[in-house]
Amino acid sequence: MAQTRRDTPKENRERFGAPRFFALAIWAIHASLSFAYRLPITDYRLSPMANEKLLQLAPDLTRVAPRSPRAPLGAYGVLAARMLDKCRAELAGKAGDYHFNCPMDQIFFKFTKIDPAALKEFIATGANDAEVAHWIERNSEVEDPGKIANWARLFRLNPFTFLLDLDDWIHTRRAPSKG
Repeated sequence: MAQTRRDTPKENRERFGAPRFFALAIWAIHASLSFAYRLPITDYRLSPMANEKLLQLAPDLTRVAPRSPRAPLGAYGVLAARMLDKCRAELAGKAGDYHFNCPMDQIFFKFTKIDPAALKEFIATGANDAEVAHWIERNSEVEDPGKIANWARLFRLNPFTFLLDLDDWIHTRRAPSKG
């Protein structure tokens, strides 16, 4: 039985051309992020904790992406705003593929030592961004602004956040259009 020869990555780039090779690489990264880090959510029922004010503030994450991981919220320059969008959307039943308290959110909770259930309960009251930022600052065990700024700076340098932006962009492109 004849053994088939596999091309090396260099031969693949030469055969398919660099643009197609990189397009396939980006597709592979997106596919791995979509399947490995997102749990499919099929139950879009409204949470019993939701109220009218929360429903107005909650983004529809079945059509748009949450804020960037680098979007600031109060003293925290990273993760908090995105986490807030996902929590509001989950409470309103509009989370789509996103979910609150994912591994990335847990990085934030581990740093601040905030209980995710307590934060979710406060967000369910319909608090706006400023009120949530104040609550986080009041309940966080990290009080040193220099330590918070250094943590945010190190997180911004992580190239993974740019892959999240790419994944969010792809998510908005494949979202069903409002009709």
